[in-house]
Amino acid sequence: AKCANSFAIGKIASYLSPLQVGVCVPGGAEAAAHAARRFITNLHPGHLVMKLDFSNAFNTLRRDCMLEAVHGLAPEIFNFCKLAYDRESILNFQGFHISSSEGNQQGDPLGPVAFAMTIHPILLALLLRSAFQQEHVRPDPEQVAEQQCRRSKNRYECAVLKCSRHEA
Repeated sequence: AKCANSFAIGKIASYLSPLQVGVCVPGGAEAAAHAARRFITNLHPGHLVMKLDFSNAFNTLRRDCMLEAVHGLAPEIFNFCKLAYDRESILNFQGFHISSSEGNQQGDPLGPVAFAMTIHPILLALLLRSAFQQEHVRPDPEQVAEQQCRRSKNRYECAVLKCSRHEA
């Protein structure tokens, strides 16, 4: 798994950049958090920031979506991932058997990379839609944020998506 992860990171780093900095970029998530805090602190009145949060992200990711993303972006490791995620896993806990059919397995080194590959089309679509609206339409920013969130929840069902916003 670690070898497949290293291979995948090398192959998709430029594809994920600059939208995703939590994977393939050492220290990227921390830098993004500091930059976001600074940006929000200096936010102009009437502007807002929309935060997308994938609720229980790794546990709710649909495995079929993940395998499709891996197949498209890193087909060299697809068969390896398929062995791990094509069928549900059986978790044993104190004599109980629990079926696990969604999400990455805890501790899987490929988990963050597979998640990033799966959600990347969502991020691209949101970025393109947002850029178009900023260029061609001047609606109420709060209304735009609500519409983006609603569309994203309905259109992308690979993970559970929650939206929140911060206003100036």
